[in-house]
Amino acid sequence: MPDIVLKKRFAETDTKLSEKICKSFDIHPKVADILAARLKQDEVLSFLQPAIKELKDPALFCDMKKAVGLIRAAAAGQKPVMICGDYDADGVCAAALLYLTLKQLRMDVRVYLPDRVREGYGISKHAVKEISEKSSDALLISVDCGVSNYDEVRYARSLGIRVIITDHHECPPVLPPADAILNPKRPGETYPFKSLCGTGVAFKLSCALLGKNAFEWIDLAALATIADLVPLCGENRIIAAKGLYKMSRAPIAGLAALLIETGLSQKKDICAENVAFVLAPRINAAGRMSSARYAFDMLTGMGDSASLAKKLCTFNQHRQSAQETIIRSAESRVAASNLPDCLMLCDDAWDIGIVGLAASNLVQKYARPTFLFGANGEYYTGSARSVEGIHLYEMIAEAKDLLVRFGGHEMAAGMTLRKQNFPLFQNRIQQYMQAHYSGKDYVRTEYYDEIISIREITPKLIESLSCLEPCGSGNASAVFLLRDTEIAEKRAISGGKHTKLLLRQGEHTIRGVVFGKSVCDVPEHANILITPTLSDYSGNPEVIVTDFVL
Repeated sequence: MPDIVLKKRFAETDTKLSEKICKSFDIHPKVADILAARLKQDEVLSFLQPAIKELKDPALFCDMKKAVGLIRAAAAGQKPVMICGDYDADGVCAAALLYLTLKQLRMDVRVYLPDRVREGYGISKHAVKEISEKSSDALLISVDCGVSNYDEVRYARSLGIRVIITDHHECPPVLPPADAILNPKRPGETYPFKSLCGTGVAFKLSCALLGKNAFEWIDLAALATIADLVPLCGENRIIAAKGLYKMSRAPIAGLAALLIETGLSQKKDICAENVAFVLAPRINAAGRMSSARYAFDMLTGMGDSASLAKKLCTFNQHRQSAQETIIRSAESRVAASNLPDCLMLCDDAWDIGIVGLAASNLVQKYARPTFLFGANGEYYTGSARSVEGIHLYEMIAEAKDLLVRFGGHEMAAGMTLRKQNFPLFQNRIQQYMQAHYSGKDYVRTEYYDEIISIREITPKLIESLSCLEPCGSGNASAVFLLRDTEIAEKRAISGGKHTKLLLRQGEHTIRGVVFGKSVCDVPEHANILITPTLSDYSGNPEVIVTDFVL
């Protein structure tokens, strides 16, 4: 198992700014310290009070005028449009948002969501053929994909199809010959905020087309922004905050059905954690276990949203079971061998829709970049996840000649290759790792924001922590370090999967829970990383333990 290194998330705190935040906003000093460490003085007000007016003008995209012109021309000429999306939560939400937008313009819209197993990620020639049969001068719009589909876009253009790409992934050296490309990461792009998710880009296009009316679907944009793990800062924080507010009070009908099915409709305020761990996995489960179309139809109201929400929950249960099976199988194989610089395993029995999730678990356990592949006929299709500081996209690009297709970014990627090329690919990646990284890169780092004592965990502290929301990638939930703490009591719950705790420092105690650890995995004494919260039952402060460091 990898060593754990504790590191303060931000080494320095502006004490004067902290005092100002504490007094001006009536925030607990510990939370004010966190804000002062994360923010500059001129960022505090916009962080604490995110406002719609601070969203950037969509016209700042260098190709936005072209994209809007193409769509309005297609609407005026009654030309059909096909939206090509993806099978994950970001791709499905982007397709749903743009579909609802174009229907407002009374356009003839079709949506194509690829099959994860048969087609994989991105625009497919099958989708291009389908829209070309509808019209020789149709319009194809990609969402959350397309920037790596040079051949497919060239094929579409050869058939007379106009193409608009909306994407947010890393761009290849040569861009597809599309009529317009909206991607904040595009070289030379003039749009100032670079971290939108795919649905965020689609939302910007919707705003350019419909103005304020596009905010009817900001809850979809928020869901995808949180689900896709883009940094929750800048525009993403505004979209997430305002979208969560709408989701809690007036969600679109399709999303409302999922909130009811999951019990979240009973909550006064839906938070980013509810999206990340309840809603997003169920939307993703459709594409992983069956067809993303079920999730799309639920969100857009194209079917019985209530029954579709139930179906997504069933898919998610099956996904959880399949994920555990893959993890157990992979762990047994890793345990039987020396731990390499990079974990790369394949198995014809593994579901290619689940391997990415399993890879994330293994990265957490072994602190190694992890590639897991399942079979797809004569091909292996896999997902990779990385550790901080090891850039997956750059690594995989060095072996792109062995791949049929690939895409992704620093921390996550997907790829397909012929089975016969798997040993070569494995060897190439291991060579790259040995040339660019060393053992010091394989230490698991756990971050905390502030050191705290049990006596300092008060309702005021927990109330103040809400000002950090929405939390997620780029704006992590506050984690505190309890030093030199005794675990005075341990009690198994949920059949031994989780453990209830009583923590003690001197005469002060607090109750807590650690998820995913049985009683035997909990030490008697440790430095403990915790997130404070209020008990749903007693209303008293308690803690969620995220890790023990001996």
